[in-house]
Amino acid sequence: FCFVPPGDTTATMQATRAMCGGCVPIFIADDFRQLPFANILDYSTFSLRLHTIDIVHNIESEAGQKKTVIEFYHQLKEMVANGTYDELKHNVEIARDFFNYHRFGSRSPYGAALVSMYQTNVAES
Repeated sequence: FCFVPPGDTTATMQATRAMCGGCVPIFIADDFRQLPFANILDYSTFSLRLHTIDIVHNIESEAGQKKTVIEFYHQLKEMVANGTYDELKHNVEIARDFFNYHRFGSRSPYGAALVSMYQTNVAES
């Protein structure tokens, strides 16, 4: 797992570095929609998200329960033990192609940008 804090924007180079390095990113972001290619990539299949405010206070689970940082650590350990981590990591290996700017084709940042622009254009029509 690699924490991905926001930079100037939520779409920081830390995410690219983490995924190209084979890490399952833990985005510190309020919404996956703020991330690049969120309209074509399902971030929940290859990453985790923490709300910004929860880092300061406590971490809130998807069910709305408050957790401490220690409990979050134990949740990550459990994800490794039960195979969830392996599934996320496998999906990172697929998704990272969309962030590799040395790659061309449909599964590259350039292909993703074209699909994103096409979907935006169709939605506005």
